[in-house]
Amino acid sequence: MTFGGDELHNYGKNKLVVDSVRLAEPHGLQLADAVVVPATTSFIGYDNHYPPSKFALASVGTGWQHRRPAVGATIAPQPANPRATHNLVLAIHVTGTSHVGMQGITVDYHVGGKKYRWHNVLSLSVETRKKAC
Repeated sequence: MTFGGDELHNYGKNKLVVDSVRLAEPHGLQLADAVVVPATTSFIGYDNHYPPSKFALASVGTGWQHRRPAVGATIAPQPANPRATHNLVLAIHVTGTSHVGMQGITVDYHVGGKKYRWHNVLSLSVETRKKAC
């Protein structure tokens, strides 16, 4: 599935570098990919498959073509332009069959020599169904 409702925006004065992206307390879910997509108007959002559908991609225009791996991504300061931002988009695979979910996303990053952690508390619960015999 696509989980793409989060923003990475640098309101500071120095560039930041993303060190890691991970699911918080995942149960039956696995992070398959994490990318940063330039966005100026809206985010890709959520989709039941990855990559996102053409409809979801239309919301970010040509941004998807300019995506880059989230880990190692450098985000320049953007304090003067709050509309120029980055959409964090995750590919998440369902690996479990019951009690599937997570408690958010954790992003570790650094600015110069200082390390920081950002945690999204948007949880996800996935209903899985067995096929009838």
